[in-house]
Amino acid sequence: MFTDSHCHIEDDATAFRAGEAGVGVILNAGKDLDEAAAQLLMCERMDSLRAAQSAADRGGPAGVAGELNGTGAGDGDGGSGENEQSAGRGSEACSGTMKRIIPQMWTSAGVHPDSAPNKLGRIGVAEIVRAAEHPKVIAIGECGLDYHYGADAKAEQKEMFARHIEAAGITGLPLMIHQREAEDDMLDMLRRGAEKFGGLAGVIHCFTSTQAFADAVRELGFYISASGIVTFKSGADVAAVFASYPADKILIETDSPYLAPVPYRGKTNEPAFVAKTAEKIAAIKGLTIEETARITTDNFFKLYRKAKR
Repeated sequence: MFTDSHCHIEDDATAFRAGEAGVGVILNAGKDLDEAAAQLLMCERMDSLRAAQSAADRGGPAGVAGELNGTGAGDGDGGSGENEQSAGRGSEACSGTMKRIIPQMWTSAGVHPDSAPNKLGRIGVAEIVRAAEHPKVIAIGECGLDYHYGADAKAEQKEMFARHIEAAGITGLPLMIHQREAEDDMLDMLRRGAEKFGGLAGVIHCFTSTQAFADAVRELGFYISASGIVTFKSGADVAAVFASYPADKILIETDSPYLAPVPYRGKTNEPAFVAKTAEKIAAIKGLTIEETARITTDNFFKLYRKAKR
């Protein structure tokens, strides 16, 4: 069973295709508290469908089969258009001709650094902490610093990230961190936060930084997460970092709909493709694909302790 530890999806059909591809766990990452309600509904819908499926497996009422075989509230257009290349894997499941494999799904509470300047006046520590109270919210984020696109808003990004660090310290939930070209400020803020709260937990998602930065966050006890970038020819330096990082501190992700791994590069990414990233990590670490799936899934539940298998 594979785990997609960071993606952005909006429709049930995409989740069902992931299930058919062997993905049993999805973290549908939050990037704006204003979008949280829809993400929570999707997580709850997956729970309801999993419960209905379990009841059907135990010989439950006939109505359960209809719930599982119907289109569902979120099916819609997710398996058409730009995702036609992968829709076939889930078509039988979605039509009810075979049993759907329904992944467990959770989300997170946070504000992406790109949105920080526009959210400072409305979203403070209290709002993040309140959002994190929901049982399906298992992380604080996606949050962090992005100086590639937001170099003109460093102060605003740092203030918003500080609020997320505070929320993580209050709730005990791990940080889901976006970092791009902001290593020095990031490390300074994480170290100060860890000192204030007696430690922080978290992951640098879609890791693309240097060996030095990896060594520094390793000292803080952080995980790093591999996206499809490790499968790119241009991702050799990133792959080398994962070769040296402890296997018990590595996650895998798609960051879909972006960064589709080889051989899907250039297409719309989705959780069903995470196995290709797992294959690359397996090769880098000298593991089997089964070992990589197991280790990265175990790591997910060690980091995100609020999530239960």
